[in-house]
Amino acid sequence: MKKKNNIILTSIVVVIILLVALIFGIVTRLGNKKTDDNEVTEITTNDKGSVAILKVDEEENPIEGVEFNVYDINGNFVHNMTTKENGITGLENLPLGKYYMEEVSGPEQYEIDATKRYFEIETAGQTLPIKIVSSKEKGKLAITTYDNTGKTLAGVTFEVKDEDNNLVDTITTDENGFAQTVGLALGEYYYTEVKVPENVIIDTEKHRFILNENDQVIKKTIVNEYEGV
Repeated sequence: MKKKNNIILTSIVVVIILLVALIFGIVTRLGNKKTDDNEVTEITTNDKGSVAILKVDEEENPIEGVEFNVYDINGNFVHNMTTKENGITGLENLPLGKYYMEEVSGPEQYEIDATKRYFEIETAGQTLPIKIVSSKEKGKLAITTYDNTGKTLAGVTFEVKDEDNNLVDTITTDENGFAQTVGLALGEYYYTEVKVPENVIIDTEKHRFILNENDQVIKKTIVNEYEGV
């Protein structure tokens, strides 16, 4: 009788141990997984990739100091990154999925590009390259020329040079006496008359102007006198 009781007790203990082991295994598995829409997906360290950013200007020169924020597809902040001297920055160990980034700051002479750029890390170990071209902030010089009788003067040609004396544009007034440069990067410049119509006195003086705001237009009015008048 005593032997029979020992067998029964042993069987009960074994059943209890099995139940405890089963319950512990279920809890452990759930603790190591994430749920999404009632599906269980396990994220491993291999399910990650990288994004590499190259920031250049319109002449393909790298731009240092451009700062980006990266967000997941739901708008949650992920990381901040800033380009180095070679114009490159990046982010590693991104879990597979969709993201976007926004430019938040940069050098003063460049426009901040607030475009949301979406990208997706699709495969483990992937490095996604993204090249972004930035435009410099620019302004223009607009000149209107008149003769000494008050009429607009066509055919006056100007050379525009930067502070290092490099020629950046040549413009000639039209029938309305008007001429305008192309977009010039912000900075210090000079313009000089280099050609005028017959019997008009040329002004060889260098005239200085400074562009310090994006889309700024410096307007100049010039009066040229006729010879002998």
